[in-house]
Formats: sequence, C-alpha cells, structure tokens
Amino acid sequence: MYRSLITGLLSLLLAAGPALAAAPAAQDRAILRGLAWIEAHPASAEDGGFRDLVDEALFHLVTRDLPWPPGAPDPAPARRRALQRLAAALQGGAPGDGLLDHYHRLLALHLLELAAQPPPRRTALLEAARTALARAPRANPTVRLAVAVLLARLGARPPLDPRRLLPGSFAWRIAHVGGGQVLPTALRGHPYLYYALVHEIAVLTDFGRLPPPAWMARGRAPLLAVLREGLALTRTSGNRDLLAELLLSWHILRGDPQAPAVRRALDDLIQSQRADGSWGRQTPHRDNALRHAVQTATAALLVFRPRTAGGRVDSAGDVPAAPSLPPNASASDSRSPSGE
Repeated sequence: MYRSLITGLLSLLLAAGPALAAAPAAQDRAILRGLAWIEAHPASAEDGGFRDLVDEALFHLVTRDLPWPPGAPDPAPARRRALQRLAAALQGGAPGDGLLDHYHRLLALHLLELAAQPPPRRTALLEAARTALARAPRANPTVRLAVAVLLARLGARPPLDPRRLLPGSFAWRIAHVGGGQVLPTALRGHPYLYYALVHEIAVLTDFGRLPPPAWMARGRAPLLAVLREGLALTRTSGNRDLLAELLLSWHILRGDPQAPAVRRALDDLIQSQRADGSWGRQTPHRDNALRHAVQTATAALLVFRPRTAGGRVDSAGDVPAAPSLPPNASASDSRSPSGE
C-alpha cells in the first residue's frame, strides 16, 4: 500500500517537473519580449508625449538593479537615451497647467537628479509647482499628496505639509482603519481606487527605493488585503496595466511573492502578452495606448523574476540613496496629522 502511494506521489512530481521548470523560462521569454518592445518603441514628444517620457525613465529607475534574463540587452545605453530625451523635453517646456502636469514635471526633475544629471529650469519648475499646489486646496487628494512629497524630496518646502495631507489618502485610511470600513461602497472594486492607492504607495516609498513608512508597515495587512482584492478583480476585467501596478505595490509592501493571487496575476501577464511584446491597447487615454502597459507589466515580471533563474545585474552604477524628507514635511511620520 505504502509503496503504491509513494510511487503515485513520485509520478505526480515527475509529471509536474517540466511544467515547474518551464515557468521561469516562460517568464523570462515574456520579459525579453517586453524589453524588445520598449527598445523598439522609445517614447518621444511625437510618440506618447511628455508623460510617456517620464514613465520610460521611471521604468529604468525601477528595474535598473534587478537581475535581467540571459540574452537581455545591456540596459545602460537605453537608460541614458531615455534620460537625455526627458531632459530635452523638460528644457523645451512640458505642456499643461494642471496639478497632475506639475506632478509629472517634478517627477522628471527627481529622476534626473537621481541620475546625477542637473535638470533644466529647476528653480522655475519648483516654484510653479508650489504655487499650483497652494492654489488647489480641493484638487485630487492623491495628486496633492504626490506633489507635496516630491517638492519636499527636491528640497523645496511645499505650501501644504505632506503630514497634513495623509488623512485624505486611501493608503493612510486603509492602513489605520482597514479597507472594509473606510472605502465608500461606490469605490469598492472601482479602478480609480486601485490606481490612486498604488500611486500613493509608490510616491511615499519613492517607487520602492525607500522602505514603507512606519504607519504603512503597521497597516500592511489591510493594505495587502485590498491589493489582493484588486488583483482578483483586475484579472477578471482584463486591465493588465493596473494588474501590473498592483503587483509592483505588493512587492513594495514586502508581500509574499508566492501568494496564490500573485502567482495567478503573473501567469495572467505571461499568457496574455501578445506576440509583438505588448499587452494591447490598455491605456486608451494616452496618446500611445500600448506603451505604459508594456512598461508596468515588464517591470512587474522583472521584480518577481525567480532569483534562481540566472541572469545578471546591470552594474552601470549605483543609484544614490533617496534623500529623506525634511523633518517638518515627512510623509513617513507615524503621528496622526491634525488635518488641514
């Protein structure tokens, strides 16, 4: 009896062996296709505009110290070209007067400074963003918080203290109270909630370069629960752009990379990738409806790439540590702000 049981278990393991071995290889193939698409379709003022230029430089920041699959091109030249195009666009005057436009310009300044490239028009752009934030007391809470945090990181005292803006964020409310208690019924399962949440997590941790602030670490369980719910709902809706951003936030919060929800989401990204390396028209509000999804999905696959799968780490140089926020404007302060 025991011999037959052991024989049966061995048969199951042997049968599963090729599938288990193929999973990292399939993930690497998807990564290589995504990287090839990004290399073949560089962002420009004519193709994607300023936001795509920012996102392309951000992709290289997020992925630069990760092990890339064997056969991947050296990312250093593409990264340098992306930063050069971003600096040129910033010098030429990035369009838009909304607070979200100021956020993208501040993020461009931040990315260039992290790469030790003096950004053009720095003083004028910082002052314009400070003025815009002061004049937008009722703007989107996530965007206001992001602008205030970036201003502080860039050394420009924001007119609104990030600590005072935290209670208006989904991340703070979920971490302190729990998703089920604080999320309006109309927003449960709505893409806006998850897009706002992942951007708050990203900005407050400098896109994963800093550990989560103390209050976020304490509220990790309810935050991961909301991300897990978002992964399930987003897989059903087919929004792979958001699916990838949820995975990246899961990684930033140090969630279990082997969690079933994560493995299912990664499998979905691998299986749904198109032959050209893209995931189809995922962001129709962008001038280039393909690019952002390729960047986020490829980054997510790289972040969750099994470290035992081989590959190399790009050694073109270390990214300097992200500067801490000034004590009087620290978005990682664990005290409960008193509100605006």
